[in-house]
Amino acid sequence: TTTASTAEPTTTTSTTQPTTTTTTPEAGTCFDDPPGWVDSYGTGCEYYVEFGCTGAEAWGRDGVDAYEACCVCGGGTCDDKDDSWTDYYGDGCDWYMYNNADNYACNGAIGWAPPGDTALENCCVCGGGDL
Repeated sequence: TTTASTAEPTTTTSTTQPTTTTTTPEAGTCFDDPPGWVDSYGTGCEYYVEFGCTGAEAWGRDGVDAYEACCVCGGGTCDDKDDSWTDYYGDGCDWYMYNNADNYACNGAIGWAPPGDTALENCCVCGGGDL
C-alpha cells in the first residue's frame, strides 16, 4: 500500500509545469488553477497526484498551496456543489480532501452516502462539484 508522503517534494528540472486536467465520467472536468502553478520546491500538481496532498500547506508559493491550486487536492477551478452536504457519517467534502491519499476516501464514497448523492457527485476532490 502506498501512503502519502509528508517529506519534502522532489524538485523537478523543468522550468515550466504542464497544466493537468482531471476528468471523471460522472462529474466533468476540473482545471488546476492557476495554470502552471508550482510550489515552493518547484513541483507542480503532478507531484500531488502521485504522492498525495498531506502537508501541502507547508509548500505554498505566493500564498497559494496545492489545496487551492490542484484538482487532486480539492483546489483548481471547480466548486463543491453544496457546502452543507455530508455523507452518512457527517463528513463533508473537506474530510474527503484531507483523507484522499491513494483515492482512499473517494474510492469508498459510494458506500457512504445515498446513490447519486455521494462525494463523487458533490466534491471536487472526487471528481464532482460544479464547474
